[in-house]
Amino acid sequence: MVTLIKYGALSGGEKYNVNVLNLDGLSADTKPTVTYIEYGSDGREIGRMGIPNGSLYTEIDTGDTYMYDAYNATWHKVSDSYTKAETNALLGGKADLDNDGLIPASQIPPEVFERMKIVQDDTGRFSLTIDDVQNGDVVYVDSDEMMYYVYDDTKLDGEAGYKPFAAGTAAKAIADKYGNDISTSYVHVYDNYFVVDGIRVYVSATAPTGDIPDGSVGVGW
Repeated sequence: MVTLIKYGALSGGEKYNVNVLNLDGLSADTKPTVTYIEYGSDGREIGRMGIPNGSLYTEIDTGDTYMYDAYNATWHKVSDSYTKAETNALLGGKADLDNDGLIPASQIPPEVFERMKIVQDDTGRFSLTIDDVQNGDVVYVDSDEMMYYVYDDTKLDGEAGYKPFAAGTAAKAIADKYGNDISTSYVHVYDNYFVVDGIRVYVSATAPTGDIPDGSVGVGW
């Protein structure tokens, strides 16, 4: 098919038509350059014309469109499209909806869900893998009744992969059921000393150094 367009003005204000070709063919066909030759049903040449800059070629089997560059005598693809087979292949990876119009849980990535994993002790915790827990999951250690937030699931075999946390009322507790202040009424153990009723008790083979409060007690040297 040939489309006529107005193209510029000659001296005196006259306009003239340029024949821009809209060509169709298969992707396997050789796209014509410089000159388009038309053949009749008997194979004889029935006409020819130069291919103007900006002419279009559409591949019937792919739907891709090309525009002609007359200066370089070449065709440039200006649009892409998918065949039915390609479209079906792309849609084959989509999630299906259930009867309620929702995505089934089986088609949602596991890391979307927050889960709790129960292990017996820290040995079990450090044996977990990415197949067991991911970032955002919670691990409960039964032996010491501690809960850990999975912080870095690339380091599940050590403490760096977890963040301990207290939950609910336990995080706000300041006293036991008898009214005793838990910050002073219980033994708190640190690196080389423990605290009883606010008094530091150092246990070491050598005298400790550093900022040691008055009234501290030392044993072992």
